[in-house]
Amino acid sequence: MKTCLLTAVWGDCSPAVLRESVRRNAPGLDLVTIRGATTRPGWKDRWRWYAEFLAGQGAGYDLVMTVDARDTVVQRDPGQLARDVLGDPSRVLVTAEPITVCQQPWNMTERDKWQADRLPVYRPEARVINGGFAAGRPNVLRWFCLARWCLDFAHQASDQAGVTALADWLKGWPSLVVSTHADGLVGHGFHWQQPGFDPARFAIFHQWDRTPWANAVRKAYPAGSTV
Repeated sequence: MKTCLLTAVWGDCSPAVLRESVRRNAPGLDLVTIRGATTRPGWKDRWRWYAEFLAGQGAGYDLVMTVDARDTVVQRDPGQLARDVLGDPSRVLVTAEPITVCQQPWNMTERDKWQADRLPVYRPEARVINGGFAAGRPNVLRWFCLARWCLDFAHQASDQAGVTALADWLKGWPSLVVSTHADGLVGHGFHWQQPGFDPARFAIFHQWDRTPWANAVRKAYPAGSTV
């Protein structure tokens, strides 16, 4: 079973820390980095790039996981854990942050932008879904990526607002699996002050640069430390 970690860079974004962490901690993973050119925010257009990759070169993988390039480290191979959390291979996995929309001002601002574009509302009590992470089999994930790209054309908010809305609309739909911190798959460091947050628990540590462990990560991966 072959796993691909898929990411994208644009502008001066660098995947150096991510690349070094994969080399050391998960050498069995294939890390694929797409360098895209865009006149729109890259975090929106990356979903089209991912869909194109998944429809072509990426079609031969058993599992593909998208990750943010700049602020992610892989601490151990996430492939089997992702498969376990995903369960049915016809499903798509996304990762939740441990808050609801109304508990964090930035997410509420993004919701306001969303509503300003007169799109169907999502609840302020909706669970926040992180914008950068998704996983699934290529033939399933490519359609999810394409749907996200199309949806993001319709609004000025972030792609995180888009996927949070999508997950709220589809709440209870069995084809969408929402992974939480309790799974140990992806930890979002923006929430490091939450009780019990321990970065060592997570196969993938996201937003490490916003935490007290940032210097430790830089020391651990000096060949890649550009953040």
